[in-house]
Amino acid sequence: MDAEDDYFDIDAILATSDPVFCAFSVAADGLAYLDPASALASTLTPTSGLPTASAAVPLTNTLPAGLRVGLPYWLAETLAERSLVTLELPRPYDGRARAELIADAPHVALADRASHYYRWGARLGGLLDGEAGLAPLLAASWAARAWRIVDAATYAASSSVAAARGRSGGLLAKAAAAAGGAGGDGLLPKLDADERDLYFAARGAALAAAEWRRGAGDRV
Repeated sequence: MDAEDDYFDIDAILATSDPVFCAFSVAADGLAYLDPASALASTLTPTSGLPTASAAVPLTNTLPAGLRVGLPYWLAETLAERSLVTLELPRPYDGRARAELIADAPHVALADRASHYYRWGARLGGLLDGEAGLAPLLAASWAARAWRIVDAATYAASSSVAAARGRSGGLLAKAAAAAGGAGGDGLLPKLDADERDLYFAARGAALAAAEWRRGAGDRV
């Protein structure tokens, strides 16, 4: 999905909101406000945004080449595509993080690393030189975790259906309410946004299947 296709996609927006460090490849005129420690930024008044009259340091509105700053990824990505900055690999995807995924992907709390871990990683892998191995690692992680997510969601649905039997009202509605807080034995808080979508889709399918089987049994 390219930038134009996902411009209004809230998940795509959230996936690019995390901060990253980058270094300017060229002097950036007019962008001193991006660095709180710059001479101009340190002399701005909090209300007007104008330099104070008593500024004791020379004012500059230019960020020097080589300066390291933290920017939201959507901005850093745009600048990197124009060769204006060089991105650093974010910590959620560094060597230690990758080693943890390789060693025990199903039990890593991806939600603690990034809300949209796979989407952000896919964009990074396509942008950063030398990170061609990131996409295969993410694919392997998804494959290792997806079956457990579906299994946990199906079990949560089955448990809620069993608990709902014998009560009045629609089985599907009761089971869905019973499963509303089910987290797959603590799994749900560890999932990134796309994995959570998978969990709820699998749980919904299992609940719908249970309702269909119940209806088929009643008709017989």
